[in-house]
Amino acid sequence: SFLRKNIVYPEMCADAGIQGRVFVQFVVEKNGRISNVQTIGKVPCGAMGKEAVSKVKKLPEKWEPGKNNGVPVRSFFKVPVTFSLKK
Repeated sequence: SFLRKNIVYPEMCADAGIQGRVFVQFVVEKNGRISNVQTIGKVPCGAMGKEAVSKVKKLPEKWEPGKNNGVPVRSFFKVPVTFSLKK
């Protein structure tokens, strides 16, 4: 819900009528913090990728780390961020 409320559609992408989905990948560290935030795959508009990465880096809460035999481990997580123009 944080992303839904805080993502701002980049004006240059909206003006060009560009829509699409940006996949953002990051690592959930053993302590629940996130790191190594980056886009993966094709990004419809560079400004969309920058906006998505910027907001994921500002996620306010700690995440639950992955576990292996009950021991916290670093793990990858992927979040889709959809940019669509309202009609």
